[in-house]
Amino acid sequence: MTARAANKKRPGAAPKPSPAPQGVRGLIGGLWWSLLAGMLVFPSFPFRPVPGSEIWALGWVALIPLLWALRDASPRRAFLYGAAAGFVTNLGGFWWIVVVLSEFGQLPDGVSWPLTVLNAGYQGLQFALFASLVVWLRPRRGGLPGPLLVAAAFTAVEYVFPMIFPWYYGNGQASFLPAVQVADLFGASGVTFVVVAGNAVLFRVVEAVVTKAPVGKLQVVLGAAVVTAALVYGVVRIEQVDAEMAQARTMRVGLVEANIGIWEKEARGMDPREQALTLHQNLLRHQQMSAELAARGVDLIIWPESSYIPLGDADAKRDDAFAMGLSRDGRVVLWRDMGKAGFQWVTGPTPPRRAGELRAAGALREDRVALVGDGARVVLWDGHAFAEVPVSVPAEAAPPDLLGVAVVEAAGFHSTEDGAPVEIWAVGQAGAVFAGSPDGLRLVSSGTPHTLRDVVMSSARRGVAVGDGGTVVILGPEGGRPVTLPVDADLQAVWAAPGSLDFIAVGAGGTIVRSDREGWKQEDSPVRSVLRAVAGTPDGRLVLAAGDGGVMLRRSKGGDWVREPLPGAGDIAALTIDPLGVALAADRQGHVWRRGSDGSWERLETPGIGPLVAIVPLGWARVLPLPKNARYVRQSSEPIPDLAEFLAHPDDELGLPSGDRGAVQRGFTIPTLFGAISWERPGPHSERLLYNTAVLLDERGRVVGTYDKVYRLVFGEYIPFGDIFPVFYKWLPAASRFEAGTEVKAFDWGPTRIGVFVCYEDILPAFSSQLAARDPNLLVNLTNDAWFGKTAEPYLHLQLARMRSVETRRTLVRSTNTGVSAVVDPVGRVVAQTDLDDPELLVQDVPLLTERTVYTRIGDLFAQVLLFCVASLVVARRFAAQRR
Repeated sequence: MTARAANKKRPGAAPKPSPAPQGVRGLIGGLWWSLLAGMLVFPSFPFRPVPGSEIWALGWVALIPLLWALRDASPRRAFLYGAAAGFVTNLGGFWWIVVVLSEFGQLPDGVSWPLTVLNAGYQGLQFALFASLVVWLRPRRGGLPGPLLVAAAFTAVEYVFPMIFPWYYGNGQASFLPAVQVADLFGASGVTFVVVAGNAVLFRVVEAVVTKAPVGKLQVVLGAAVVTAALVYGVVRIEQVDAEMAQARTMRVGLVEANIGIWEKEARGMDPREQALTLHQNLLRHQQMSAELAARGVDLIIWPESSYIPLGDADAKRDDAFAMGLSRDGRVVLWRDMGKAGFQWVTGPTPPRRAGELRAAGALREDRVALVGDGARVVLWDGHAFAEVPVSVPAEAAPPDLLGVAVVEAAGFHSTEDGAPVEIWAVGQAGAVFAGSPDGLRLVSSGTPHTLRDVVMSSARRGVAVGDGGTVVILGPEGGRPVTLPVDADLQAVWAAPGSLDFIAVGAGGTIVRSDREGWKQEDSPVRSVLRAVAGTPDGRLVLAAGDGGVMLRRSKGGDWVREPLPGAGDIAALTIDPLGVALAADRQGHVWRRGSDGSWERLETPGIGPLVAIVPLGWARVLPLPKNARYVRQSSEPIPDLAEFLAHPDDELGLPSGDRGAVQRGFTIPTLFGAISWERPGPHSERLLYNTAVLLDERGRVVGTYDKVYRLVFGEYIPFGDIFPVFYKWLPAASRFEAGTEVKAFDWGPTRIGVFVCYEDILPAFSSQLAARDPNLLVNLTNDAWFGKTAEPYLHLQLARMRSVETRRTLVRSTNTGVSAVVDPVGRVVAQTDLDDPELLVQDVPLLTERTVYTRIGDLFAQVLLFCVASLVVARRFAAQRR
């Protein structure tokens, strides 16, 4: 039977075209059509470093030349044609890899270009597998499979093919909004299916026109119906989602894009002073821009990936307790941040029971708190447990009761350096002074027989103890040296700022004495009551004294002491100021007060706490930024210097305490989400493990949440088998060595849940699906596209990420170091974006939707079903061929 007779016998069936030339001429022709397909695919994505460079319409026709080449190709030749198309597509789309490798990876062009070509060749194999599969699924009568089967084959291969830089064919339609709305049902794979089906329908029409063969109406109609239905669905959904956004709760976000390139960001290859100035200037730039955003009333400030690289250490806390109180019966209570419930006094750990009272407490950091009491007893809290500290008492003497204690850094260490050794000084009856370390205390000479009631150490080499009869003892490495005061009143308490040589002591009859460089002087006091406590902030801006009859005094800026009302208070027995600057006071009747920011005092409800005899702050630890278990990062009230002024006169700024220089929130207290390098040490002698981390701080500097990047970029953030062969990291010195996170997270922040992507995680649909299961209201991507310079990559990255908004129906906010930062609404529109030049701020009110989409519930089920169907067809064809 002739071919013409067969066509007459089966009207409407696609004819089996006459065999195309299979020789060199046919091969060249097929390659030409394949290369043309590749040259049409990549321009449908952003291919130039300007906004809107993509020609999305090409995505609907780009595969037609490849399908034409596949009409009568053998599976082997189809693989070659697909590989050629895929190679051109990926080389044209990812040519900027050579920039990363040569400029930032420091590899020669002779290595950078071959690696770029190798990547294009590898990722192009996706097209090769698709082409072979289409030919394998060719019907017996010849020609290519129907449009829906072609689309299913492409989508299935795309879903399973592993890529270094993942992308979906459907991503190219991000700017054609009606086409991408089906992503809320089927994800990016659904968009790919629709667009490839459109290509296959048009191919059938072109084939029919050129070859004069019947078009195969049923298959074309079905394919066209799918495409039309998807576009109609898109138009309807855009209108629906726009209406939802108009009614949704909103939040104002502010993005900081400081335009700091890779070399400037990491300050590589600079001399030490230039490196210090550059690193600190980078942080100041972020802080200045954040202060401007705060003035514009934003609710959340967002910094890019790894943008927090401070000069030196930061001040942080690993615990949410900010003060420790010692009750009259020896129990410990904690002033703890209870999250949504606010700060409360709660029962803490219990020291070991022993005869005699514990009477006083002293602390340097939250992991170094000392309690002292009767019988020369000293107990140390290390943040986990209490331990008795050995105290050496001469055999001929009875152990004295201890009434005051101070914990200070050991000589040669910074005052709050993380894990640094400490010294303990304790004083008590008959002029007893004990000094030493947590390993043991020894008796040192005080030079006085008078009872000493309190002690403060401003450093390991300088301190003061005070006591009865106006006794003041200067303490140092050689012991104590009494000094003569102009008063003989019993002194009850003493305070000094860390590192300061100015001491303030208070006592009976309202006595207040202060030392300065000229000696000790008595200050005017507005009261005659016994003053039993004195405390101040580390910067000395707030100093308080309190005592009998509920007396509360504040030292003014001019040095005068003024009263503050404390209604209903009895004799004040304990006073402190916690690390957040909040003053706390307790009286002998068991009442506790907190001082507000306006200077007024509020009595707290503290059931079951009992009378407190001491309260001490659990201070900041000076840490190498940023430990994974940090719970707070100290804010700084120091003014932010002008950048030009800083560079002209840097010493004033560099002379600030490390905690002020290393603060994230300085000059503003707006909640801040930023990228940092965090670390942990698995064991006491282990090396630090590093993580690429996103951190959210609230308005007090509390760590609301942290997220460690789960999907690391190969050769950028780790080298495969680098742990087994460390020499790989020497060969590629530009590669980082980060550990992978273990959990996908969304941060709870008030009524809002924030889902975070780091770097290229926002182009991974599988990650998006996992994150969407955590029910975020807002998606935030922190990334650093500075590695790619001023190429098309930042715009391509944004294009690939836009699908996440449609899949989840959530606003996506992207903060980058050098651009493109953007806000993408739940329809997929880019409603605001920056460019690749100059520092920029971006402020946008974003809607916070709550309903979950079908895709976030079923994930990639659509692609998985297509994969199963296509695989089943392949197996069925295989068995059928074997039976024949």
